[in-house]
Amino acid sequence: MIDFNKELYFKTDKFKVLLDRYEKSTSQGEPFYLDPEDLTDIAEYYQYHECDEKALSTIDRAIYTFPSAVEPLLFRSRYALLRENDVEKAKYYALQIIDTSDYDYKYLHAEILIHEGKPEEADEYLRMGVDDLSPRERADYVYDVVNLFLDYDALDCARKWIELIDDKSGKDYRETSARCYLLNQEYSQAEELYMQLVDQDPYSTYYWTQLTDSQYLNGKISEALQSSEFALAIDSQCEDALLAKANCQFTLGQLADALDFYHRYSALRPNDGYVESLIGSTYVKMNNLEEALIHYNKAILLANGDRSLFIDISKQKALLLSSMGLRDKALLVIENCINTAKNNIADLHVIKGYIYMDAGETDEGLRQFETAITLSDNDPFIIYQIGTACYDNGEYDLAYDALRRITIENQDDNPIDGWAYYAACCAKMGRADEFLYALRKGCEVNPAEVSIVFSNILHPNIPFTDLYEFIKNKFIK
Repeated sequence: MIDFNKELYFKTDKFKVLLDRYEKSTSQGEPFYLDPEDLTDIAEYYQYHECDEKALSTIDRAIYTFPSAVEPLLFRSRYALLRENDVEKAKYYALQIIDTSDYDYKYLHAEILIHEGKPEEADEYLRMGVDDLSPRERADYVYDVVNLFLDYDALDCARKWIELIDDKSGKDYRETSARCYLLNQEYSQAEELYMQLVDQDPYSTYYWTQLTDSQYLNGKISEALQSSEFALAIDSQCEDALLAKANCQFTLGQLADALDFYHRYSALRPNDGYVESLIGSTYVKMNNLEEALIHYNKAILLANGDRSLFIDISKQKALLLSSMGLRDKALLVIENCINTAKNNIADLHVIKGYIYMDAGETDEGLRQFETAITLSDNDPFIIYQIGTACYDNGEYDLAYDALRRITIENQDDNPIDGWAYYAACCAKMGRADEFLYALRKGCEVNPAEVSIVFSNILHPNIPFTDLYEFIKNKFIK
């Protein structure tokens, strides 16, 4: 993950001159000395702009020229971890770092442990020696560790480290706490803190875009749109703000405007497969399916180096092909994903089941759902996906059974997903009491899902606090 300060550095004249001289050196053979830090910055720039081949070529050059330098090895190890999903390769490069007392090495080692599913072990490792640091070093170290855990959604570990922060009135503490609130879906608390931060630093595009995210996730789409516009007033080329504004416009149904801002973002980041897929999804909403397919295909090509993104976009393409009546092509896309993923493929069988159901082959669809449940060992989220797939295909009895299983019958686990779809099934089946109970639960624990499921009867930007009464009055006369 590239931090905000590094993004700003990439826009400076100093870095642009450095990049220009490097590219002339590599293309024309002009001698030009660069230290390992500069080469790593250039590799990070290429990675940030999805130019992975250039990033790897640059960092390999840095490692060859400066075999004991820390920064290139850190980059290459993290690249193996995050982009190639290759823990052993990440360890290989990490082991070449001689100075294991370097803080960045410690963060990398912890990151590898977290990636292996060992956050508690990472926590224990990072605590070693923390009490020997000076107060200033300790404060910086603690914040770095908190943000590392938050990057991996390890909220419990992050909160333990936040307790070690002495100054709970400073900007850094509020910023970190706001990130925790966002991760824990406490959007109102996050919004309040980001409001304080933008009051303190009204020219920070980072704070404005974070405020946008908290408002968007809290269902305050118009407010989020306004916040994104404040960020763009500060920096009209702020990529996060362009993307945030496009997402707000998409949600508000302003599809032509959303396309414009997605394209403005894409002009700055032409190799971003994720945003190319968002453009495809916008065309789907506009019922321009052929144009949507063009952008999904482009997105898949751009995402080819990122296995997770490649599969996510391929699933969207498969569902689009299915909706176009191209069953065989849709299944071929999913089979390719299964061969690519090799494991963790239960959700892909759910997609296969959806495609068969969409083609009227309900029995084969159910067989695929059974395979998914077996592969996932009855994972509630897989059952949730099956329930929504059945609901979308009008199989309300089947959807009801699946969604009831992960909501009503699973309340000891405090389920968040599924209540809205369960309520919708109950409405379709005339189960009024169950409908009201499920609707109220959904509005309490996952109002965003309620807004999606009942979007056909909601007016844009209805506050989450009004969802229950509004929907109830539409159904219960």
